[in-house]
Amino acid sequence: MRLNAVERKRDILRAVFFTFIPLLVGGIVYYWLFPEVWFVRFINSRLDLKATDGLSVTDSMFLQFIRNYAFDLLWAFAFANLVCIILSGSLHVKKASLIVPILAGSVLEILQLMGLSSGTFDIWDIFAEGLGTVIAVYTNSC
Repeated sequence: MRLNAVERKRDILRAVFFTFIPLLVGGIVYYWLFPEVWFVRFINSRLDLKATDGLSVTDSMFLQFIRNYAFDLLWAFAFANLVCIILSGSLHVKKASLIVPILAGSVLEILQLMGLSSGTFDIWDIFAEGLGTVIAVYTNSC
């Protein structure tokens, strides 16, 4: 199905606001607050930067939530929106936008449980990813 110029522009704006910005904001928050995270250590080693001090996650329940679940929620939100944009115009776009991110997140968590991927298995990560996916699909025009 061929998109007209207005639909193409709308999809580009949706990609920027609902896919790239959540990932960028999540990455910046991780970088500033949680220097022990693999993602931050990787960036610092590649750019030859000094690590930041960050914050102690045990200081606050809110920081624990941000550290443990908010980025999973943002990742799933962005991924679901990306699936929605890629499949726009498809008959089953809403189902795919719900199923694909939740399945991908669940598979990654199971790989962590089996020791085949770095990270620690956490069932609440799957719930956070599911919530991010549902929010994305039902606040977007999938």
